[in-house]
Amino acid sequence: IKAILAFKREYEVSKAKHNIATSHAPHFGSVNGSWAVKPVRIANDEVIRVPVLAMGLTWHDGSGNYHEAFFQMSEKDWEEFRSNIRRIADSRKDIDGIISD
Repeated sequence: IKAILAFKREYEVSKAKHNIATSHAPHFGSVNGSWAVKPVRIANDEVIRVPVLAMGLTWHDGSGNYHEAFFQMSEKDWEEFRSNIRRIADSRKDIDGIISD
């Protein structure tokens, strides 16, 4: 009985990483997107086809309420967004020393 009721570190660590750490603030649940072509009429009445990324973000808050946001990005916006995500991903290594302590 003692072994069954004993503290289970792996379970608690997993639960902390996936549930507890993000349960008291809004956090992302999913992202979806697709590329489309949007016709745009320019000054001389010429119509050009512009690639646009339509993206939707879904997240939930600490109370379990879901929210959604939808927006469109040009190719330039998409590249800037990807660059920011890469920068954020690269900065993850900055906290590795803290986590390993």
